[in-house]
Amino acid sequence: MMGASDLLKETLGDFPVGDITCNLLAAKAMVRNGLAVVLIEPMGSKPLCILNERQRAAADKEAQANARAAGTVRWDMVRHPCGLNHAIVDAKELAKPRVKELLAAGANLAVVPGLSSARVIIVDLDKEEEVRGFREDWADGDPEFDLDDPPPITVSSPGKMRLELDGTEVWAHKHGGHQWFTAPEGFVFPASPGKIKGKSGWVAYFGSDCYVIVPPSVRAEGPYRLTGATMEAPRWLLDRILAADNTAALEERLERIQNAEGDDDIDEWSARTSWDELLRLCGWTPTGKLDTCACPTWTRPGTPAHDKSATAHEAGCVQYDTSAGHGPIHAWSDSVSWGGQKTVTKLTFLAYERYDGDMVAAMASIGVTPAGLDRDFSELEFEEGLDLILDAGAVTPSPKAGDLWGEEEESQEKRGTWHKRDLTAILAGTDVRPEAKFLPRVDGPALLYPGLTHSVHGESESAKSLVLMGEAVRVMQAGGRVLWISCDSDEREDVARALKYGCPPEVVLAQLDYVRPEEPADMDRDGFLELFTDTYDLAVIDGVTDAMLLVVGGDQKDPNNAATLFSRRLPERLAERTGAAVVLIDHVTKDRDGRGRHAIGGQAKLAKITGAAYMVQPGSQPPKLGGVGEVVFRIGKDRPGSVRPHGGPWRASDRSQEIARITIDDTGSHTVMTVNGPADPMDQEEEELPKSADSAPPCKTMERLSEAIASWPDGISKTSLQRQYGGNSAENRLAIDWLQRLGYVEQVSNKGALIQCHLVPYKEIYGDTPAADLDTLNDDSESDD
Repeated sequence: MMGASDLLKETLGDFPVGDITCNLLAAKAMVRNGLAVVLIEPMGSKPLCILNERQRAAADKEAQANARAAGTVRWDMVRHPCGLNHAIVDAKELAKPRVKELLAAGANLAVVPGLSSARVIIVDLDKEEEVRGFREDWADGDPEFDLDDPPPITVSSPGKMRLELDGTEVWAHKHGGHQWFTAPEGFVFPASPGKIKGKSGWVAYFGSDCYVIVPPSVRAEGPYRLTGATMEAPRWLLDRILAADNTAALEERLERIQNAEGDDDIDEWSARTSWDELLRLCGWTPTGKLDTCACPTWTRPGTPAHDKSATAHEAGCVQYDTSAGHGPIHAWSDSVSWGGQKTVTKLTFLAYERYDGDMVAAMASIGVTPAGLDRDFSELEFEEGLDLILDAGAVTPSPKAGDLWGEEEESQEKRGTWHKRDLTAILAGTDVRPEAKFLPRVDGPALLYPGLTHSVHGESESAKSLVLMGEAVRVMQAGGRVLWISCDSDEREDVARALKYGCPPEVVLAQLDYVRPEEPADMDRDGFLELFTDTYDLAVIDGVTDAMLLVVGGDQKDPNNAATLFSRRLPERLAERTGAAVVLIDHVTKDRDGRGRHAIGGQAKLAKITGAAYMVQPGSQPPKLGGVGEVVFRIGKDRPGSVRPHGGPWRASDRSQEIARITIDDTGSHTVMTVNGPADPMDQEEEELPKSADSAPPCKTMERLSEAIASWPDGISKTSLQRQYGGNSAENRLAIDWLQRLGYVEQVSNKGALIQCHLVPYKEIYGDTPAADLDTLNDDSESDD
């Protein structure tokens, strides 16, 4: 079975294990021996772009022009095809400056089988069960194969670790690797599907849409090792590959029948038949509620556990391709006729609801003749057809795309969130309230809650990102993991900050997952959903405005709706699924008087925060390169309630408290960040109510305007107030200023206008007493009586 030459040993056998400094020589040897090379991120597994900035800009421009010509709505967000499209098959490519730069930075190496002239087949075996299953399949197909003495795996992979919520690391998979084969001369690979999958989970790759990492590459878990030989592919494996090609037409036709893809008659019927009409015909009832994609939800017939049995996606839905004029239906319930947790088209829905799954009968009912099949499928259900394909040894069909945002429920039919909650644990005292753990002060209290969302907002260059990177470094050096999603910076600047804080490069590589999205999330669904598959201690979203645009789009008319949808899709889900303390770094409006406690945009930004919200202000000396500076954190919201008790005096004008003064010292070789408690309360009292030396509060006017403002439930502008109630304009402005300072009136921004809103009634006898202190004043008044 051994080939005339051992391809991989001949190519990579002389390079030391895990010596990534040999990657350029290894890449040259691979190309020379007919292997198509893809550069992979250092210590990772994602392909890199090998174009320089000028080439990348030109390629993006061409891709955008093509997308615009094709009618893509957000063509300006399209980027050029990357990854495997940059596979290197010519040694001259390895001499280009950008390629040499990436290799010098420690890029890993991978092979694309279908682009390699060496005609390789690479079987991916992630786990011991897959290794055992592949060898059992080999023994079933080849009587001469010795199951008790199998050949060793060609390349042993380092496995993959996963961090649990309690901080312990567990193996996601290990003891696996890759078995390499070469196809004999004369064997013709099928054009598709490019891979086949065994029942135990192993996958044999031979196409151009996949890649496999090779030595001397290294990941955080360890190096890839050359441990066995490259062999000539066994006959049974070649037959299995050919079987996939022989049944491809049947599989494609069956999938087309199920998905109504590319069939004009079915598309026409689906486009003119609404889900409302079809669902009501089959006894379903609308819930009157919309899903997160704004498509209606429906309740199945019978007695479901809750009303949301399925979501019927209409034309125009952003989650699915509805360019043919119709969308699919997704089942949340397990008790539907076509099978729970599945997404199907109108034709498949009709077949299972009215014709017991008979696709052909359903087609006949809408006037479509099922032509083009090699046999009579009049009594063949779709699943039976797939069984025939699998029995022939073809690849297992890929799962459908499903919900774009990964919001599908688990397989069991769940109770809806409108059901009554069980309060037993809370009343019994066994329900533990959240406690802040991250961004700790030197005196003990911390500012960020694990598993909850937070906002850190302030003016530009107020050191928001610098502070969060300081905490990220502290977490990483303590063994924790950090996710950093940057829409406001880039990896070079952020990594430079981490290194300046003294974080070793190997810790950054091992503990930091860095994402810099440039296209909408629906254009990189796999990448977006991958964010929620790991566990983190801290997750930072730097640049909320741009992140919202990429996640929810720019056509949201209501900023509060956009903020709510964004929060559900990204920060809240990150907190829930990864366990991280999620921090949104945001900006504030330029108008200091109208910015209030929340970041720029709708007030829902503050309402959707599940942890705490902080306003960032410069201290006496702002941080600067090579110097010492100070940043002040003020807490504007604390939903769990364990942080506010450690804050300074309450500031009535915006209902905030100083919670921390953070010193950033950049005078040494490494930046040092110290998180202190709030300043002395006496100093803060002077900050709370700044008074002009020659401007006493005009109490009588303040009472008159307080009553006037109170009569406007939605608030009133200063201009309208002056026009409606008259009086000296200068004295009116001073009175409003005092009402704001003392906390009786709040100024908010509404569609660009500054509105005065009533909070607490003011009386002349109150003088300059803050609204927050009225209880004390009243108590004193009662005791005097």
